[in-house]
Amino acid sequence: MASIREILSKVREGKTVEALSKELDVRESTLRAMIDFVVEKGYLEEFEVGSGCVGCSQKRKCSVPASGERKMKMYALTKEGREYIAE
Repeated sequence: MASIREILSKVREGKTVEALSKELDVRESTLRAMIDFVVEKGYLEEFEVGSGCVGCSQKRKCSVPASGERKMKMYALTKEGREYIAE
């Protein structure tokens, strides 16, 4: 099972939940539950994208093509999340 620190480190790379679940060998539903937990703890910030990359704070490190056709949730580390990884 992937650790919280491992998940936070991978989220920092700007990958989708689907890509992370494959990379970490964790079911997508399990990973989403873990991500929801760290969002509640304040380690991640959740935001929706769907209108392309314009205005997105993660566009420099994002690996998701900007289709703009459907909204999707993305995540970014908060200050607390960065501090947790650094411990």
